[in-house]
Amino acid sequence: MGGDIEYFPGGIKGAESATGCSLRAARRGFIVSAVDEKHFWIRYRFDFADGGSKDFFLELEKPGLHLMTTTKWPYPEWTKLTHFQCPNCPLAPGPDAYCPVAVNLVGVIEAFNDVISHHEADVEVITESRRYSARVNVTHAVGSLIGVFMATSACPIMDRLKPMVLTHLPFPTTEESIYRTIATYMMAQYFRSKNGLSADWTLAEFPKFFEDIQLVNQSFVRRLTTYVEGDVSLNAVVLLNCFATAAKRFISTERIEEVEQMFEAYLEQPSKAAPGGLREVVPAADAGATISEPRTQHAVDNGRECP
Repeated sequence: MGGDIEYFPGGIKGAESATGCSLRAARRGFIVSAVDEKHFWIRYRFDFADGGSKDFFLELEKPGLHLMTTTKWPYPEWTKLTHFQCPNCPLAPGPDAYCPVAVNLVGVIEAFNDVISHHEADVEVITESRRYSARVNVTHAVGSLIGVFMATSACPIMDRLKPMVLTHLPFPTTEESIYRTIATYMMAQYFRSKNGLSADWTLAEFPKFFEDIQLVNQSFVRRLTTYVEGDVSLNAVVLLNCFATAAKRFISTERIEEVEQMFEAYLEQPSKAAPGGLREVVPAADAGATISEPRTQHAVDNGRECP
């Protein structure tokens, strides 16, 4: 590679790489490509202090966001389905059955097999619509990358998180991840209701949703323990599992009440006429209740009442 141009799978027609994949050129801060109506892609680049770099390109088919796998046969032994198979995995074991997540993560696991968790890197994440860059702990960034693979590899459990990939946010805070996850879960309930299925509008099943994800994360750590030498990949999955634990507990803590305050505009009944020409806002909690005295709401601007 010369200059500031880097090539990675999934773009320019007619250009073939050594592996037979098409190529797309990317310049720093500028993508030489139009939005592809049939594919969605994410690129991760890690630049280390010693001058080394690692580059990963994920291409997914629209509209279902199915990951286009590039792992070549034969697959490593640690990717076999029965090798610490998740206890809640519905896939049938067999001599030629492999864990779909493990197969797709072979390249990532091998790339970071000798990297230590406390290392930092300049990480750039590019999608069709924006670019993110930050100097972060390698474990945090690898966790974001592994999370995309796990959600798009046709795992019956982790597939539930796949819709989040469309709005992928690398290096998220716990609050950001939880907010996006609950939003995705509630949208899923809308589609279930629309298709005549039962819907969990009260988040009653949300903790169970994450218990299943925790089981997958915990089993995947055991799977990796038998292969990896460094600790980045292990700690990255552990970090994902810590998020799952936090998300499961979130709706039963006071923090959900803090979030509720941001939704005040949705919790009010339509305003009605009040004495003096002002508008009275009736909170949802008071809907249908008897109000003994009118409650007027005044807005003041520089000492003047607003109409």
